[in-house]
Amino acid sequence: MGTLAPDAFDGTRAFGTLRDLAARYPSRRPGSAGDLALARVVRQSLAARAGSGRRSPYDITERRFRAQTIDGERELTTVIGRRVGSSSGQIVVVAHRDAAGRGSAAALSGTAALLELAHVASERVMTHTLTLVSTSGGSGGDAGAADFAQATGGPVDAVLVLGDLAGSSVRRPQLVPFSDGAQLAPLALRRTLETAVNTEVGHGPGAPSVAVQFAHLALPLTVGEQGPLLAAGLPAALLSVSGERGPSATERVDQNTLQQWGRAALRAVAALDSAPDLTAAPSRDLDLAPKVLPGWTIAVLLGSLIIGPLLVSIDGVARARRRREPVARGLRWALTLVFPFLAAGLFSVVAGRLGLLGAAPPHPPLPSALPAKGLALGAVGLVFALCWLARRPLLARLGEGSAGAAARAPGTGPVLLLMLSLLAVLVWALNPFAAILVVPALHLWLAAAAPEVRLRRGLAVALMVAGLVPLALLVAGYGVQLALDPLQMVWEGLVLVAGGHLGLGAVVLWSLGLGGAAAFFTIAARGDRPTAPASTIGLRTPVISAGERTGVGGAGLRG
Repeated sequence: MGTLAPDAFDGTRAFGTLRDLAARYPSRRPGSAGDLALARVVRQSLAARAGSGRRSPYDITERRFRAQTIDGERELTTVIGRRVGSSSGQIVVVAHRDAAGRGSAAALSGTAALLELAHVASERVMTHTLTLVSTSGGSGGDAGAADFAQATGGPVDAVLVLGDLAGSSVRRPQLVPFSDGAQLAPLALRRTLETAVNTEVGHGPGAPSVAVQFAHLALPLTVGEQGPLLAAGLPAALLSVSGERGPSATERVDQNTLQQWGRAALRAVAALDSAPDLTAAPSRDLDLAPKVLPGWTIAVLLGSLIIGPLLVSIDGVARARRRREPVARGLRWALTLVFPFLAAGLFSVVAGRLGLLGAAPPHPPLPSALPAKGLALGAVGLVFALCWLARRPLLARLGEGSAGAAARAPGTGPVLLLMLSLLAVLVWALNPFAAILVVPALHLWLAAAAPEVRLRRGLAVALMVAGLVPLALLVAGYGVQLALDPLQMVWEGLVLVAGGHLGLGAVVLWSLGLGGAAAFFTIAARGDRPTAPASTIGLRTPVISAGERTGVGGAGLRG
């Protein structure tokens, strides 16, 4: 049975440590001399937690590796102190030392709390193995946390990431469960942390709304160190007074805040240590407080909404082929609209691998830590523009003299809808939550794709815009959550592609989606409606005459 008591966390001592470290190491860019010197201090502090001349209870190791950071590739150091308990499972506490801006005392408060936890735990009995991890790279890219996730040294029952625990700015949610993958922190861990914060701080940390949880599952993106840990399958969550964005470099620190949140962290560790079963893994379940919506129900719902348009599109293309309409013509035209997006994406991937766009960490950084570079954005924009201008000669090489004629071809609408339907199926198979970005468009754009349906230009454009509402809301939500302006949003997207957070497959899928949307918008905005043959009526079953059913042709009747 563990003997950790929250009152044992000494806020005065932890605050003194914070002030001392911030004064001695004001510059702590990842992999810098200041960062490395602070790593040595953390190691020495863990080694000194013996008391009365006894040997330190922590088995201390270091991991040195090279990784991408906000300053490009650097050699980073992770300091790990492990105190073995009677259980084989580990409770891991993580805090990063580095900072993008000079000073950044609030960003260092997690390290100060980590050292105080080490002091308290060194004098107590614990059931689980306690692993304390001091990382670098947390200011952007989370390289240290990602490296530790691949070398945990044994089974991990829970990971508590300590962010800003002393800042004066308060932003919720202060408990961040988001992942770099399509999952969230397990509910058991979140409930434990919520109870600890509510007990010690006097209020809950604030839970993300259902819409925010859904958005993070649909398009995984987080700047906290819990992100790569959760993506690796470890149950992790971040505690931060200033929320996911973290504090600014000039954020003031408060001793009382550090004491309250430090005790909340210690209470959470004590609760986890005494829990009989900590086998919960990251999940896709939505927290409706107090109820839970299982992720599989969302998958089933979205999957069922794809089936109808998919069957209609298959029938439409099959009907067009039976009428010998040139379906390939519309497909070639649509793919030329995909080409500029795909070329710009592939250029970003290659340029990122070669370092031509500057630093591009593999995990999402805050734009405040990695400011936008006009030259890099301009280069990608130039590639897109050149490829867009190359569409006309490309169409000519493919045998199409006019883009307008291809857009008006009877088979264009059905083949576009089929392309979008197949894209929705593939997206749903990879991540059911991401299908929400495609399903509304799939239904709303059905009318625009049908050659027989005549819509006014204004209504057609309105349907196009309505189909993109989920994507617009998701992007706007991330912009508000991470305080990004439109330029920073574009830059963040470029870094995600160049750094590899969005892999090559994702680049292809996004290119197909954006190119397909451009094709639909072109038809709606220009009024280039696909023409319907006079002999057809909608997408309904062909009418078969009585003579055809009996095998008697028209000539026989005339005879």
